[in-house]
Amino acid sequence: MEKVLLPVFDAAKKLTVTPASVLGAVGTLFLCYHLSSIIYNIFFHPLRSFPGPFLAKFSRLYELWYDIPKGGQFCFHCEEVLHPTYGPIVRTGPNRLRIQGIDAFAHMSRMGTRFIRDEKHYQSNGTEDTMVTTPSNEDHRQRRKYFEPGFTKNEVIKREPLLRRKFERAFGKLEDIMKKNGGVAEVDMNFMFMCTALEIFSEFSFGIDSTEFLDAPNFAHPFVVGIPKIEEDFNVVKHFKFFLITLPGTLPKWFRDKANIDKYHKQFLAEQAGGLRTRSEKGKPGFKPDTILDSVFNQLGTSGIPPTMYADIGITFAASFGTISKSSACAITHINREPRIKELLLAELRSITPNSKEWITYSQCEHLPYISACVKETLRLAQPVCGALSRISPVNPPNTPTVFHNRVIPPNTNCECTIYSNHMNPKVFPNPTEFLPERWLLSHATQAEINERERWMVPFGRGAKICLGMHMAYMQVYLTIANFSSRYEVELNDELLKEGYRFNDKFFGVPRSNLRVKFRERGD
Repeated sequence: MEKVLLPVFDAAKKLTVTPASVLGAVGTLFLCYHLSSIIYNIFFHPLRSFPGPFLAKFSRLYELWYDIPKGGQFCFHCEEVLHPTYGPIVRTGPNRLRIQGIDAFAHMSRMGTRFIRDEKHYQSNGTEDTMVTTPSNEDHRQRRKYFEPGFTKNEVIKREPLLRRKFERAFGKLEDIMKKNGGVAEVDMNFMFMCTALEIFSEFSFGIDSTEFLDAPNFAHPFVVGIPKIEEDFNVVKHFKFFLITLPGTLPKWFRDKANIDKYHKQFLAEQAGGLRTRSEKGKPGFKPDTILDSVFNQLGTSGIPPTMYADIGITFAASFGTISKSSACAITHINREPRIKELLLAELRSITPNSKEWITYSQCEHLPYISACVKETLRLAQPVCGALSRISPVNPPNTPTVFHNRVIPPNTNCECTIYSNHMNPKVFPNPTEFLPERWLLSHATQAEINERERWMVPFGRGAKICLGMHMAYMQVYLTIANFSSRYEVELNDELLKEGYRFNDKFFGVPRSNLRVKFRERGD
């Protein structure tokens, strides 16, 4: 045996190991690994029979091209090119399917679903574990339950005085600009609505009566100006996790510092013990209205704050202001692009009050048909979240396999649906890119058609993970449309008049339109 191996040992002694040879060996192994992976994904992967672009069978470079070089066009490309070419289920990555249809969307979102969130999709490098990123449905349910009582419709409606106070601050700031500029205020309405929302949610969530955002000149608070720049990088982080997105340093220290949440918790317990949190004490000195933190701490009792709670509080706040500002900007744009829509809306608002400066309440406008139709069209088209909602199919499926569009979905498959796809279905919403409030009115559609459109409307998601802030969003969009439309004439810029409200797919719908518009008081 030694005689047999001796030539081998002698040859090995003569080998010279150099950095170049090591690098070559590593490169060869790397190449072999990727070639074998490509061959497997094309010919042997469980998704091999699903149609899609050839490059997408073995790489995410296809999606990356539309996400980064094309600047966030993938959701549009899927609807305009991939689905018409390949059908309702398209393989868009080695282990990834993009699926059309409200039935698939509802199945993956329903209560008790066995589909779980794709943790990697929602969690960028450096993001803390939150109820939004956790893959466990049970963990999500347990963490969400602390927040739900504070976001019920009844609780949200109680906050209308807060919204009115902050809206009137925004009106005052806008009119100050008008006085300095001959009765015209030209501002970025996304910044204005975001500043308003930040002050609302600072108080709604934490009891902080912030004034710093609306006090910023022309609503250009550094934090607000920084948010769109951060959103622009989301697709880079999606594909290259080592890039870390952090919120701007100008975010209020109260929000950034966990110690302040601990301090608030102790203050809450002391005030609760002293009777300052009871409804019977309302109006007495020292009383503070309930906040989201109060609602959470009520359920925690005297126990400490779980470590995960800090991140959940943060993500609840962070998810609030951007979505509202985008939806508000979308509404103002579309309503003022079409004189017919503006006139019909204004006529309905004047049936409430002829005074343009009188506050229109939520209860006054919530059930009016035309403004309600405008709100629905706004939520259909605004798309603050237009990117893929990613779920993993059950690893241990039940006896009955998951079937979408007559295709069995293999276990552990990344399945993606989008709100955008549901809202742009031309069979349900004819001329889907057009803002048409009439599609929601019985004067222009049958009840069956309206019911079907309601079924496909999922602006806040659906099922167990539906957006916590849904009722607050509804109220704020109603009040924005009603009170800004009643109070101001809006002159859109040429880009908005020509194209309307447009956005790019950066998971969030990031406005690509110039949102600077001119406001004038109606004076009627």
